[in-house]
Amino acid sequence: MRPGCGEGVCRIFEGRPSRCKFLIRPVYSITEYPVTSPLRNRVVEFPCLEPAVRPLKLQHIAVFLSLMQTGSTQRAAQQLSTTQPSISKALASLERQLGFPLFSRSSNGLRPTPEAFILLSEADRIKEEITSFQKTASELREGRVGALRVQASPAMSVSVIPHVVTRFKRHWPDTVIQIELGRTEMIQNSLRKNLVDIGLVCYSTEEDLPGIDQLGSADMVCVVGRSHPLAKRSVIRIQDLAGNPVIVYKESTPTGRILERVLVDSGIDLNIAIRVNHSSAICAIVNAGYGVAIVDPYSISSGGYPGLVVRPFIPRRDIFVGAMLSPQRPLSEQGKAFVALTREALEDYAGPPINGR
Repeated sequence: MRPGCGEGVCRIFEGRPSRCKFLIRPVYSITEYPVTSPLRNRVVEFPCLEPAVRPLKLQHIAVFLSLMQTGSTQRAAQQLSTTQPSISKALASLERQLGFPLFSRSSNGLRPTPEAFILLSEADRIKEEITSFQKTASELREGRVGALRVQASPAMSVSVIPHVVTRFKRHWPDTVIQIELGRTEMIQNSLRKNLVDIGLVCYSTEEDLPGIDQLGSADMVCVVGRSHPLAKRSVIRIQDLAGNPVIVYKESTPTGRILERVLVDSGIDLNIAIRVNHSSAICAIVNAGYGVAIVDPYSISSGGYPGLVVRPFIPRRDIFVGAMLSPQRPLSEQGKAFVALTREALEDYAGPPINGR
């Protein structure tokens, strides 16, 4: 029976060490426990006093990650500035607590088990969150309490966000802004974990994003090379794309879902040549002289593609920009100002040059 869960008892010999895998330490004397009438050299039974499940130590997580990286207790000890016996002891304790081995021992060092590889991603995530915790604590200790964490869709990083940051710094010069790029699912996950304060995403009307605050919208546009025959047209319709290699977004992206709906509604069978999950890659391919594409206008507003001509696209389809906030914590004054300035920047947004110049 399992000790520590109320289903059984621990059995030890008086005066002799006995280790239970569910206990924190070996028992060296039954006098530590309220056992009545102990008899020498007789097995003594008593209810297990230790819980079956205990919280893991962060030190053990650090040891596990170091061993996965180095494959040696000696190198892990050097990396963590400790001794080899302490590494071995920590690993043994962790394996006992988990109830299965993490490494197999050989003359060449430690070899991770399949279970160790499964736990590796979880351990890496814990390390990242601890690092973020320590960084925030350091900023609070140094009086830099005005940190603002923003995660945004890649398209926002080259268009709207640079203007927002410039305006924001005029009013909040001492606030440190941390900007990361990510897809909508990643941003939602970061907000749930309180890793960011604001999420800025591009999305379509077909997406279900509870609580999103719409900040602006713009029409999708068509991009072609300057020497392409379609560059002579003032407006490009979906039927004009027939017979041309078309570069589209992957269906998992907001813009990809918009284009898939356009294709279904039009009934036109286009030559889909390449699927990409990032606007900059699409624009770079067309800029190099291959194919045509329908993209969100924010991705090309920086003017970094001299070989592209931008034209309005019919049927018209909107791409929206919205702010997502953490449901667990209120937004700071700096955060509110950042969202308001983003709304203003989107209202002022003129979009890419339609004439291609």
